[in-house]
Amino acid sequence: MREHKEDYKMLSDNKATVEKLDSIDNAPRDWTFAQRAFGIPEYLRDFTGETVKVKVPVLVITGTADHNIGPDHYKLFHFPHQQVKVIKGGHVLYYEQNDDFASAVFSFIK
Repeated sequence: MREHKEDYKMLSDNKATVEKLDSIDNAPRDWTFAQRAFGIPEYLRDFTGETVKVKVPVLVITGTADHNIGPDHYKLFHFPHQQVKVIKGGHVLYYEQNDDFASAVFSFIK
């Protein structure tokens, strides 16, 4: 198996965060996911144009250092009733910045 020394950066700038998540998951990271996913046409399809059709309120949470999908990806969404919460962190904000993440979710559902 090939070493993935820098792959943690897809999820977080903090290697310890990803190592902790991996220990909680108690399973090796499946590095073949992308290879399988890219074989599914819907995975690569751009659905951002469809967001304008979603009429229910939507909470979009994004990380300033999300290197997985990009920190500005959310700007492509056009949900009519969207609320955006930008949090300092990467792709796993629910873990990295749990208090901010939970606060955004609870504030939204109130």
